[in-house]
Amino acid sequence: MTGKKNNCRSVCTQQLIRQTFLELLKDEEKVELIKVTDICRIAQITRGTFYRYYQSVPDLLDKLRTELFQQTMKLVKERFEKGERNLLPAIFEVMKRNDTNLVQATMNHEYGQSFLEDVFKSYREAIRPTLKEKTPNLTDNQFDYYYSYVSNGVIGVILTWISKGMYQDTDVLESVVVDMILRSEEQLSREVKKLAADN
Repeated sequence: MTGKKNNCRSVCTQQLIRQTFLELLKDEEKVELIKVTDICRIAQITRGTFYRYYQSVPDLLDKLRTELFQQTMKLVKERFEKGERNLLPAIFEVMKRNDTNLVQATMNHEYGQSFLEDVFKSYREAIRPTLKEKTPNLTDNQFDYYYSYVSNGVIGVILTWISKGMYQDTDVLESVVVDMILRSEEQLSREVKKLAADN
């Protein structure tokens, strides 16, 4: 029983630290300006309590970023297993579930690109056979370039949406992006057919 109480206290304390951090993020433009002493003062905890769970403020942010990545991968995997090949709705859904300040802090110019690149890289090989089935004669090399082109475009859309405060209706963005991808697939198919005919 004591173990359960201690575990609950630990979870509640970590949640308090995180909530306090997110509140401070609303007032500070840069994470670097948030100090451990600020978090401890507002959360009414000792520095020792903070350091029991986190090495520093950047460490706290890194753990939050890891959790966001895990949430994203989990939902993308669930959708993928149901036959959904468009990763965008799942990514938007996870971002909207979380605090805007947290998403903007974890998906800034320094980390946002690599965060999303890791998501798309994880599903590249799973998408390869689907596209090759749609586009006969598509080589692995052509697929690699095409996937890089499309995924980087989608990543750019997501990062722009985040940088603008995540207010734009994602249904509209998804519709525009899906339409662009379908058009690019049609263009790819035409080019591959043309190259195959020339050879």
